[in-house]
Amino acid sequence: MFALSFALALSATDLARPDARVVPGATQLSADPAIWFSPALLSQEQLARIRAKVPADEAAYAPCIGQVDEFDSKKCTFVPVEGDVLLETAVASLGRAWGVDVSRLVSGGLPVIRYLPGAPAVGKHGDEDRRGAVPNATLVVYLTDPSGAGTGGKTVFPEAGVTVSPQAGGGGCVFEN
Repeated sequence: MFALSFALALSATDLARPDARVVPGATQLSADPAIWFSPALLSQEQLARIRAKVPADEAAYAPCIGQVDEFDSKKCTFVPVEGDVLLETAVASLGRAWGVDVSRLVSGGLPVIRYLPGAPAVGKHGDEDRRGAVPNATLVVYLTDPSGAGTGGKTVFPEAGVTVSPQAGGGGCVFEN
């Protein structure tokens, strides 16, 4: 399963709430911590482009930030955005939805996390960007459905009693860190 995950530096009261004019149909899953789900953040064309640009070569992947060898089945890479009008438009739309500067995502690429089939649960953790900073909020867009029996890949928020199951199709979950 692949998940597109990147940090958003937000400063509103409800950091995870998207602008309804840009992201219609978002629903709040929890108020504390703020967790929102939006069924259509990216178009099918944008998702297909991202999936097509996800590297197939194992050499393109490295341990994720803050991870050395504890998760052999979780690797990270970046999908280039700059110069791809379709993806630049998608990233700009995400920036408008949350009122954030997305220029680093355009120039540095979209972070992609790959979980291999049968990967163990990652457990409770905090997110970091590639500079080691903890973002105010994180956006996760699932690029593929879970493989195998289809029970893995869930994003669980135990304090809020919320579980988000992965479904490819452009929807995304945004949550405060």
